[in-house]
Amino acid sequence: MPDGRLVAKIDFSNAFNSLHWDLMLRSVAEKVPSIYRFCHLSYSQPSILKYETRTILSQEGPHKGDPLGPLLFCLSIHPDLEQLKSELIAGFMDDLTLGGPADTVAAEIDHIRGREAFTGLQINASKCEIISHGTVTQRPQFNSFIFLALLSAHDALILFRLSFIAPKMMHMLRCSPCAKHPSLEEIDSVFKKGICAITNLDLTDLQWLQDSLPVKESAERAGCTSRIARWHLLS
Repeated sequence: MPDGRLVAKIDFSNAFNSLHWDLMLRSVAEKVPSIYRFCHLSYSQPSILKYETRTILSQEGPHKGDPLGPLLFCLSIHPDLEQLKSELIAGFMDDLTLGGPADTVAAEIDHIRGREAFTGLQINASKCEIISHGTVTQRPQFNSFIFLALLSAHDALILFRLSFIAPKMMHMLRCSPCAKHPSLEEIDSVFKKGICAITNLDLTDLQWLQDSLPVKESAERAGCTSRIARWHLLS
């Protein structure tokens, strides 16, 4: 990671139970008006929850078990995510990861905190995490954040394989007429360099070719090579 840049994983305190209903309903009315009446019926008035002799009024966040809960949450926070300017913006439900220059990420955190009264979502700094080099974390926005110097090799490999390669790259390769395109060799070279750096290995072209094969073919190729080697030794 270049100096002066960082990756911050943002955690919100009890996010699903804190989102304001008025924001949820406005978001539905703007984006999915066809279900607004149904959502208004469910979220326009506090719900009465009873436990033994106690009565609790549910007034914030999607109801537990509501199949529309994830949609209502995402619709509500998506406009705020679109306003962020970081180089890396990855959000899934209430999990948000920002990456880029430290000043930019710090400004994004200020923006999110400035929207707390509007959304109901509050950053839980004690569970937020930062990955960086140097002293970029010495900013008030990152106070109480958990500092992670580097990802472990195993975590980096899992992220490289599942998060960065599989979803977007596989979709592009399967849906685009890109066979024999010269850029494929460049992409393959980038992947090879990444794997070599993460695993601390120097893969030969033959090893990289075998590693690129489907698991079944790769295993069969390895078994065949092993049998040939044993035959040479015996002869």
